[in-house]
Amino acid sequence: MIERPETAAANWAQASAWDNRSERYLYFRYTVFEAIIHVNEDNLLDLTSSDGMEIFNYYRRKFNDELSKKSKLTFKKKSPIFRDGELINELRQRNGLRIDAVIGNFYIKFTFERLKQLDFRVPNCTIIAIYNAPVNIDKTAIKIILKSKV
Repeated sequence: MIERPETAAANWAQASAWDNRSERYLYFRYTVFEAIIHVNEDNLLDLTSSDGMEIFNYYRRKFNDELSKKSKLTFKKKSPIFRDGELINELRQRNGLRIDAVIGNFYIKFTFERLKQLDFRVPNCTIIAIYNAPVNIDKTAIKIILKSKV
């Protein structure tokens, strides 16, 4: 089940506050807000749609082919390296695709999963990444949904 956006945002903020390396909280308060986003549909990479996934997978195959030609990479089993963001940045920079926002369903480890060291793959939230936020987010319509302590 996909979490409600405000619930997922609060859960993520709480879980992300803790830093394992320094064994301390990076922050003690967080705010969840709602905003209106203006993005031309032609500049939206929608990974919740078949068309968006088709575009992404086409470039992923090209990326994989390029990577396999360059070297034989090995990854540690317990430390996955996610290359989705890297690939999307490549699409934007090298391939000249105008992508102002990316939306997709993802699995995020919240506090319980982190503490119990659980790994799942089925998405539990929808995330949108906005590039050039000052242009694409309507600042006059930002609404604070929740302010809380970690």
